[in-house]
Amino acid sequence: MNPIALFHISFELWGCLFCLIAALFLYPMRHLNPRRTNTLLALELCNAVMVLSDVFAWAYRGTLTASGYYIVRISNILVFLSSYMLYYFFAHYIDYLVFRDDPHPSTFWSRGVTLFTAIGFLLILTAQFFPDFIYAYDSTNHYYRTQYAWTKDAIPILNILFTGTEILLYRHKFQKKELYLFLSLLLIPLLTISYQIFHYGISFSNIAFTILVLLLFVFYEMDYSQWLVCQERNLTARRIHLLESQIQPHFIFNCLTIIRQLCRKDVREAIDAIDDFAGYLRSVSSAMSQRHCISVNEELRTVSYYLSMEKRRFGKDLQTVLEIQDEDFQVPAFSIQVLAENAVRHGIRKNKPPVGTVMIRTFRENMRHIIEISDDGAGFITGQLPAHDHMHIGLENVSERLHIMCNGRLQIESFPGQGSCVRIEIPENHTGEENANHETVSS
Repeated sequence: MNPIALFHISFELWGCLFCLIAALFLYPMRHLNPRRTNTLLALELCNAVMVLSDVFAWAYRGTLTASGYYIVRISNILVFLSSYMLYYFFAHYIDYLVFRDDPHPSTFWSRGVTLFTAIGFLLILTAQFFPDFIYAYDSTNHYYRTQYAWTKDAIPILNILFTGTEILLYRHKFQKKELYLFLSLLLIPLLTISYQIFHYGISFSNIAFTILVLLLFVFYEMDYSQWLVCQERNLTARRIHLLESQIQPHFIFNCLTIIRQLCRKDVREAIDAIDDFAGYLRSVSSAMSQRHCISVNEELRTVSYYLSMEKRRFGKDLQTVLEIQDEDFQVPAFSIQVLAENAVRHGIRKNKPPVGTVMIRTFRENMRHIIEISDDGAGFITGQLPAHDHMHIGLENVSERLHIMCNGRLQIESFPGQGSCVRIEIPENHTGEENANHETVSS
């Protein structure tokens, strides 16, 4: 085997390995930013396929066995097709960075890349039926280019020009380091492809794109590290705000007033009230040291303490129902309690007259843990809560913490005069195994 072939095989094997390692790092993080992470994951895997196919093409070229005949041809097809897909995924990666808030970004430039990629696939497939059209193989099983080989190389050049134009047109949406990185990602392959059109022998474009795709991964990891720091600060701030909201003076004063009144009427009931109040304070104190999710049973215990105190305050005007069918999962601290408090304060107590029922249910559905907190209170028009409203802040806080800490999501249904239902969904793969216990508590 000649030195050029050895160089290609060794470099591209290492490139394939590093791309696969990058893909392994990206795969568990794909839920954090699905569009960006999945596109970069596709880039890494696509590049791994390209360089690994090129390894087989170099290793088996000149091999006159039946297996060598097919391996060389299949490998070259995979090299061409995966190289076209690299530019396709890169164009959509740029689209995401330009239009981060658009769930389905697409521009004239990225649609152009999609069209050129489809034409490239058609050219390679056509070449299989017309051997002398773009490339062919000699009697020693060596690949060589034919008269219209330039059409194969024109596709990536057009893709580069279209994507580069989009980057330049929207350069104000990139940081300087992003702009330089992405332009180099396109300029270097453009130069290497142009060189290879006239000097066949070494696949400089494969080498260049392997290095630059790995640089993309490094850049992504740097962004991810900064994001983690910001999220940690954000979570800490939200946790402090949440804890402050759980120990509000008016709630403590109301609880103490209830206990004082019970001491004059029913000592046994007063002792129970003190136990519930102490249990609630213990739960809040314990949550102050929690940086991770807690079991749903622990969270429901806090909710029970809170609702018991509120029922003592409002008497028969407030009814509660707990239907617990699923207990084997975890939630962020106070995620249910805040919603139960909203149901009492902004639902039942705003009723005319201020009476009603708060229901809390947990169950499994479609591979997800479901929590529903509903009330038959005053209700509201979703989307019309002021940003500074206490209820709006509480819901936003819970929604953000659910997303960050357990990949959960929060949905709200509410109608004025009919009540509200808040639904939490948490994927099963973020929690433990199913618990078959079924418990229904009504009061």
